Amino acid sequence: RYWARAMAGYARFAHVRPSRPHLVLARIQQRLGFVHYHITQNVDGLLQQAGLRPGRDLLQLHGDIHKVECMRCGFLDDRAQVQQRMLQENPQAAAAIAEAPARPDGDAEVKDHHDFALPHCTRCGQPDLKPAVVFNGGSIPDQWRELAREKIRAITASGSILVVGSTLTTFSSVSLLRKANDL
Repeated sequence: RYWARAMAGYARFAHVRPSRPHLVLARIQQRLGFVHYHITQNVDGLLQQAGLRPGRDLLQLHGDIHKVECMRCGFLDDRAQVQQRMLQENPQAAAAIAEAPARPDGDAEVKDHHDFALPHCTRCGQPDLKPAVVFNGGSIPDQWRELAREKIRAITASGSILVVGSTLTTFSSVSLLRKANDL
């Protein structure tokens, strides 16, 4: 059921582009040098589309919805390519996408999903795929958490942290800021 709904929702989501605030945040870093690193909870990739580079000046703390991870072998695939394979393997569902009502969490309401062909990993062939994101209640992967801690230490050494557009209600964000405050 997840992939049928996600296929319908991603058809709309894939066309979203950065807004002015995303572009301004990227410009502040790239041209003015006021911000040295971005850590975001968002999985939408809009800061990346605005010009920030994951690993170099951006950490998407909760992952990237534009990537798909095989839970069996760990292979990362491009979500747009997985989308194309699903559309080819599910022509009946592809026809219904335009009519599927959008849901607030990025997927869409799909009524008939019983005959839906699940996407398979292009490396190991297994249907054990999931978006490369941290789902609600999940844990941030250790390598992302450690990178975030390293960046928080560097950011705190500069004497300031800018928090934009966050309620700071997810523990992953709050814990990073608490660590920064302790440094």
